[in-house]
Amino acid sequence: MRRLAGVVVSALLFGFGATAQDRGPKGDRARDSFEVLADLVETYGVSGYEAPVRDKVRTYLPGWTRPKVDDKGNLLVTFGSGPEHLVFVAHLDEIGYVVAAIRDDGTLVVERRGGYFDRYFEARPVLVHSGRGPISGIISPR
Repeated sequence: MRRLAGVVVSALLFGFGATAQDRGPKGDRARDSFEVLADLVETYGVSGYEAPVRDKVRTYLPGWTRPKVDDKGNLLVTFGSGPEHLVFVAHLDEIGYVVAAIRDDGTLVVERRGGYFDRYFEARPVLVHSGRGPISGIISPR
């Protein structure tokens, strides 16, 4: 899902935000686009906790944009004038889990965020984001 957000950012950054002179040779533009997309894909943002991705997207927007965040957490960027508007819609979030409780034995009770099958993640490593930093874990098989 974050990949689509990266496409929108790349369109703004490399398609609208810079002149041909700013972009340099074609190879540089492709490398730069890949680096932007890689940076976005590597930024975590489980549904309901997309702020890190949203903040990262904002850093890549051209200086002439005036991004705003609405009360739902959506990042809005408008430009141009007149009655016609072009709209880009992209997800900033990704599938994942949110910790609902920590049991006495240290295992976690989690709630699924997004549409997917839990069985695909059984016995797989996970990264739990906590106030004290990331913690490695594994999803117990049923």
